Amino acid sequence: MDEPSQMIDPDEVYDPSQLEDEDPEPRLPISRWLVPLGVVLVVGTLVGIALGRGQTMLDPSSPEGAVQQYLLAISEERWDDALTILDPNSFGDCKAEDFTREPMQPLISASHIRTTMGSVEAYVEVSLRFGDSGPLGGGYDGFYSYSLTQRDRNWYIINDAWPASLWQCARFR
Repeated sequence: MDEPSQMIDPDEVYDPSQLEDEDPEPRLPISRWLVPLGVVLVVGTLVGIALGRGQTMLDPSSPEGAVQQYLLAISEERWDDALTILDPNSFGDCKAEDFTREPMQPLISASHIRTTMGSVEAYVEVSLRFGDSGPLGGGYDGFYSYSLTQRDRNWYIINDAWPASLWQCARFR
């Protein structure tokens, strides 16, 4: 069986006016989309690196590290761990439940400002941020200086145990 072949009518002439008026979208040169894509990738990578770093852990045998360990224990409500960083000569009568006698706003962040060293004492200054830091939140920022003493290669906080209020059990009342 022979199939009829499609025949082209020789009288039919190509007429460009019969084409649609719409032009296809022009293609953007590669540089017009590659540059913004590159910028987005670089910024995304930098943000990922910054967020991935997390918190820097200081040497716990240093005065700064002792303060960091104390503030971490407070923020995680590990009261017994916090007590081990407080000087037993000043806070020996304090118990874990003393940390919860007065409400504390949650510690959001702490930043080390400077440390001043002596032979067996150190002063560690920090910036602390507490509570809800939203636009109308009850949060607040403050600066605090911790006084520490060194015994047996360990550093102990000897002054007020801020942000905990331990005046009831402290020996230096």
